[in-house]
Order: sequence, then C-alpha cells, then structure tokens
Amino acid sequence: MGSEHRADGKKNGKVRVCIDYRDLNRASPKDNFPLPHIDVLVNNTARHTQSSFMDDFSGYNQIQMVEDDKIKTTFITMWGTFCYKKYKLRLNPAKCTFGVKSGKLLGFVDSEKGIKVDPDKVKAIMELPLPSIVREVRSFLGRLNYIARFIANLTDKCQPLFRLLCKNTAGTTLR
Repeated sequence: MGSEHRADGKKNGKVRVCIDYRDLNRASPKDNFPLPHIDVLVNNTARHTQSSFMDDFSGYNQIQMVEDDKIKTTFITMWGTFCYKKYKLRLNPAKCTFGVKSGKLLGFVDSEKGIKVDPDKVKAIMELPLPSIVREVRSFLGRLNYIARFIANLTDKCQPLFRLLCKNTAGTTLR
C-alpha cells in the first residue's frame, strides 16, 4: 500500500509531515467506537464557566503501536525512510491552560457564552489570494464549510462559485 506524503513548515519553524493513509484506513478493521464528529466535540465543551485545554507533542505519533503494525506506517522523504514508533504521550505545557473562561479548540473559541469562530481562522481566509484554478476554489469552499454554521445562507452565497465549478470541471483554470 502506497501512501502519499508532503512536508510543510509549522509556525515554530519545525517540519510537519502529512501522510495520506486512506488506503491503509480502508484496509483496516472498522472501529466499533468511532470518534464523534468535530461539531459534537466542540458543542459539548461550550457553556461551562471554567475549562481546561490541553495539547500534546505530536499526539498521534505518541500512541504505542503493535510491533507488527509499525511497518504499515512507512513513508519515504528526502531525508530517508521512516515509520512511526514513538510513544509515551506527553503534554506540551506551552499549549496547555487550566481553569480559564475561554480558549481555542479545533479552530473555534470556546467559552461560557458559546462557540465562536477563531478570529485567526477568519483572518487566514480573508487573506487568501483570489483563487485562479479549480483546485483553489474547492480549497476555499472547504475552508468556508468548516465555519458554515456561522455564516447565514452560505449555500446561497456560494452559488456563483458552484456554477463556476460546474462550468470548469474539465479545465483547470477559471476564465
């Protein structure tokens, strides 16, 4: 099973490796207890007078794997061939807050007043360059979809973009 990957930079200057494990996921046994949808997780944390937010160091890389399964996570980079084997989950104290009235959670701001969109996410969307190819329009729509519940009549507002995509499904440039 091949996996596509890419490496990009994080704000702190470290490299983040992104690997496409969809083939591996399709071949894996299905979990009887899947994780809840992000909206459900975020909604269930809102409206409390105090909250604690904890983050770890590269969390999913720190869950111990069965020895025979490590080979299934192999990926190749310009620096060599690697597979995941890290464990001993540790929290990142610089990204943890305890007993606060609000905090950032999965792209939202969670407080006792409810859920709002993280202003940094809105700023990032506002500062995107105008899309000029189909892939960029789809990426833009995906970002909007993440915050759709905060935008009234979003589907109606995006109709021109949907029509544009329908016209340009064969091509890659938008003209």
